[in-house]
Amino acid sequence: MFGGIFQGSDGSVSTTRVVTVLSVAVVLGIYIVQNIISMHAGKGYVDFPANTVMVLLVTLGAKVGQHISENAFKEKASMEPAEGEKEPTAADGAK
Repeated sequence: MFGGIFQGSDGSVSTTRVVTVLSVAVVLGIYIVQNIISMHAGKGYVDFPANTVMVLLVTLGAKVGQHISENAFKEKASMEPAEGEKEPTAADGAK
């Protein structure tokens, strides 16, 4: 059902994506269950605590950081000359 969410650009399953989605699902699941129990007891809604928001932001931020760093390494690798190729020098007429 959600297989595409967990796949990286190369088609393999990304562990960080799995951990991120599961972390968000667990936190939201606990929040929903707390509110159901609280409403059943007649106490009203439970606030979403600031530390829970921080956990979600750190989890999502880690995924963003990983994505940026992976792309930076891929771009750097694509800029390096292939093995056997040499970079042009002044003797070759390069500017």
